[in-house]
Amino acid sequence: MKRERRDRGAVAVWVAILLVPLLAMAALAIDVSAANADRQRLQHGADAAALAVAQHCAVRACTGTAAVAASLATANNPMGGAARIEDLDVDPARGWVEVETASDRDFWFAPIIGIDDAELTARSAASWNQYPVRGSHLPLAISWCEIAHWARLGASDVLRDATGNVVGLNIPAAATNVVLFSKGNNSDFHNCPVGTNPKGPNGTAPPGGFGWLTTSSPCTATTGAGGWFDSRPGRTPTCSDAELRAMIGQTVLVPIFDETRDSGANAQYRVFGYISFTLTGYKNNKGSAGTGTSSCHNNDDCIAGTVQRYVDLDSGFETSPTGPRLGSTSVELRIPTGG
Repeated sequence: MKRERRDRGAVAVWVAILLVPLLAMAALAIDVSAANADRQRLQHGADAAALAVAQHCAVRACTGTAAVAASLATANNPMGGAARIEDLDVDPARGWVEVETASDRDFWFAPIIGIDDAELTARSAASWNQYPVRGSHLPLAISWCEIAHWARLGASDVLRDATGNVVGLNIPAAATNVVLFSKGNNSDFHNCPVGTNPKGPNGTAPPGGFGWLTTSSPCTATTGAGGWFDSRPGRTPTCSDAELRAMIGQTVLVPIFDETRDSGANAQYRVFGYISFTLTGYKNNKGSAGTGTSSCHNNDDCIAGTVQRYVDLDSGFETSPTGPRLGSTSVELRIPTGG
């Protein structure tokens, strides 16, 4: 005959007692981890939205930014729920945008301890008024006056600061086709449109449509805004024909010169700033390739391409908010106000 033990059912009691803290630990381990994963997705969405708005405002009117931000935020929806734009602050004058994204996460285990859900948020910021001031590039410099001529710019397109100093050109939003001749083709140069020349009398063009620069490596020159840099004697580039062919179709930053001095082997260019240039074709004594050079004569050294506004994410150029403004700007993530 079996006797009933006093501790019968004790295990069940202890399981019941410990189940609540076990579920609480599960809530911490699973729900908190899921919330952190969602928060990372939200942060990616906030970063992407801030960069997208900055790129949008850098090259066109700063309108429709809410739709731009929302499209990137929802493209990075967390697993727990759809992302939404909680706050969007755009300051075109400063070139600054801040974005806050939010999402609701329903917990699986946390309701055991009275926590059903949580609102998750992430914040990011980006700037776009950062202009290139120094870097390495294709070893050529283009005349300020040629850009003003081909883009049909007038005096009202010259950008000036509060004291009247020239700080740039209002480059059109649409790409502008250009055909540029080297300094040996004097008949093909263009004077600056009246009122657009930053140096000397109005209408006076610095000599040359473009010039090859001395190089720091076979097909690269390093320059900085405001500095004087040596011209390569003659009309032959240091770049090989294969290197130039590889550049066709690529958009790069190249310097604009606004003054020249001396001549021959001593010739120098003063770099004003940098503009985005897409090479479409070239012709020189090393060869020719691409399109747009039909107006080049037999012995000409010429290049063809387009200039346009350009948003740079990673060119390796040094940038500054006070740099020359020639339609090219750098977009960068920033620390939001308040950290």
